Amino acid sequence: MTALYHASRQREDGADHPSRPGEASTWTADLRALWDRIAAHDFEPGHALDFAKRLAQDKSWTLEFARGAVLEYRRFCRESVSVC
Repeated sequence: MTALYHASRQREDGADHPSRPGEASTWTADLRALWDRIAAHDFEPGHALDFAKRLAQDKSWTLEFARGAVLEYRRFCRESVSVC
């Protein structure tokens, strides 16, 4: 698993990843499985410069900021699928 996956599974305060505090406790098994699939997705497998690093380089962002942007995109994907 990638470092991004592990970072996405836990917030800085040690709580499980969700977008808002306390949200994980309300997730169904299907929503948890969906998040696990989204979080595990490797945008560019086999590339020396992974997606977050390339995004940081292309946008002149810090790597931490780029990883946060990727995490927010993953959250958006989860929300867009879970409301359908």
